[in-house]
Amino acid sequence: MNAAKCLSPTASNVSTSLVLTIEQGKELVRLCRTGRLYEVDAWIASGKSLSVPSEFRKTPLQIAVDIGFHSLVELLASHERNAGDLNRALSDAVALRSLDAVNLLLEHGADLRSVPLADVLLSWDPKLIQLFLEGEADVLDGLPFTIAFCAKVRTALRPFINFKQSHSELGTELQEQMDRALRHFSREGDLKWVSLLLWAGSDPRSTGPSGMDEDDPESYVSAVEQAAAF
Repeated sequence: MNAAKCLSPTASNVSTSLVLTIEQGKELVRLCRTGRLYEVDAWIASGKSLSVPSEFRKTPLQIAVDIGFHSLVELLASHERNAGDLNRALSDAVALRSLDAVNLLLEHGADLRSVPLADVLLSWDPKLIQLFLEGEADVLDGLPFTIAFCAKVRTALRPFINFKQSHSELGTELQEQMDRALRHFSREGDLKWVSLLLWAGSDPRSTGPSGMDEDDPESYVSAVEQAAAF
């Protein structure tokens, strides 16, 4: 049984608005870093705050994610009322490719869309990528697939193809993200990634910016033209 499930549920009276003193914050951080699950539970049950001073680099929840102690993550997340702290911990969990921590944080109110999809794609983790795509991550803002393809994230290719096929209403915008990457690799002369993107359905004759270049109509060019000029 998950250790966090055995802990006292009496911590609902924990104060989330009162910021701890520096000394109190250090003590809570010490308990978290050393994995003192039951002592942290007692801390919460006594009504003490979980809010450390703003100058602290990590919150207790982020520390729990860092050390990979899932029971501690669940305990702290279940009593965390600060949405920003939940979302920062979620971002850390994605960076660490900790699927279990990501799921726990989402279950306790973290906002999936608070993490840019590009960050998820750059994790290279197929399960994380699928989780965020199924959770309606923003697939357009910031051109996440262009970023991933230009970074040569191969594990983003199949999820992209599947997502594009099942979301025809976004076909034009998604196609442009892939075509941007194709133009980039045509300009770079990268035959491997040109081939991969053509296999994935990129259009070598479409014109537009290359990679993450600015959208300047005067500089629009196709992948074919990029390759010819290489």
